[in-house]
Amino acid sequence: HILALRQREAESSHLRQAVEMLEARDFDEGSVSKRIRAREEEIGLALQAKQKELELFAALLQMRDRQIGDLQEMCEAKQAEIVQLQSAPPPPQPVDALGNMQ
Repeated sequence: HILALRQREAESSHLRQAVEMLEARDFDEGSVSKRIRAREEEIGLALQAKQKELELFAALLQMRDRQIGDLQEMCEAKQAEIVQLQSAPPPPQPVDALGNMQ
């Protein structure tokens, strides 16, 4: 967020300098180089902001990958539990005092 604000400030400064130069019809080497430096600063800040954005997306992707892996492990464990329950012999039926199944 701070980088975006700094980028906007640099862009605003660049545009003010361009307007001042055009209004004064001042196209000397100093004013042109000042505009170029301002533009380079603006571009540098934009690149920094994009780099931070990419780092954020990379961190989010890593987190999602971990979540997917955790979910996959949980599903596999549940599936193994279901298979185990399905292959287990049925529990014995209760028998009354006469030996009859209830």
